[in-house]
Amino acid sequence: MADNDSDDPADLMSRAEDHRLMGDAVLACDLASQALQSIITRGEHARIPAAAALLGHAQGLVGQVAEAERSFLTAGEFARGLARADVHLTGRPAARWGWFLRTTYRWQDADELLKRSSARCTEAGDQVGAALAQVEIAALELDKKLAGATVLHVNRVLDVLDGEGLVADAAQARLLLCRALSARGRHDEAGATLEGVFDVCHDQGLLLTRIEALTARSARRLTVQDDTRAAEDDARAALELAEPRQLAWHRITALFALAAVDDVSREHAGETPRPQGIPASEASFFGQAARLRSSLENQVFDLHPLRTVEKRTDA
Repeated sequence: MADNDSDDPADLMSRAEDHRLMGDAVLACDLASQALQSIITRGEHARIPAAAALLGHAQGLVGQVAEAERSFLTAGEFARGLARADVHLTGRPAARWGWFLRTTYRWQDADELLKRSSARCTEAGDQVGAALAQVEIAALELDKKLAGATVLHVNRVLDVLDGEGLVADAAQARLLLCRALSARGRHDEAGATLEGVFDVCHDQGLLLTRIEALTARSARRLTVQDDTRAAEDDARAALELAEPRQLAWHRITALFALAAVDDVSREHAGETPRPQGIPASEASFFGQAARLRSSLENQVFDLHPLRTVEKRTDA
């Protein structure tokens, strides 16, 4: 058994989440799988949604997209089936599934799931659950290029996250805030926010967030400071952390960051930029990132998994 000999589901899930945050997503998968199996063996069905969603989150991070899809569907089906009502995942499990749906470009279902979770948690007086949904909604808005909305969502929930001592979640929220502030041209605020994120990542061992912070700083150094060498250093550092840990989506982001550095470096050297519409070579950073992203996206077949959950449980 991984990590130690405990077969207590709560302990296994706690260690799985710790390892996920430290970037050890492969070990997190193993621990979360053990937790889920232990819960099923014990017949503790009410705990299945949280364990299955944690497993799906870890599987998604390492690019096991099809496996993560099955885990999240299991979580959703048990949550809805046990409630015997028109509900989907809420709280932390919903935030995990929202991340996965957003990352795999199923934005419509991500938006619906997260907004429903936020509303139900607010009605139930669960400030933390609502805040976690709002952070993922903020990330979704940023993906849609709505940086102003991201700033509003994050600023609404930081006091809750800080007050509850949710250091990792608060760091992730502040990283989103940094990226949104940069997109709004508020570069000094963005820089100060980002350095605060680095401090927390160092103090708390949050390697997963540190990788994302490195790619965010690479983009800042490239576009704001016009420092291609420093930008390349950060992007390479992110890639060197992501690759051996099999963090597929983080690897893609780092490769695209290196591709951006290459583009700017060619401009500085007076080289002709690659024509639009001409595919990048497979060996280039852009080509590697695009190929890896395509391999992950090709594992997604269900465009509306929320409807799938409803059909399976409401029949």
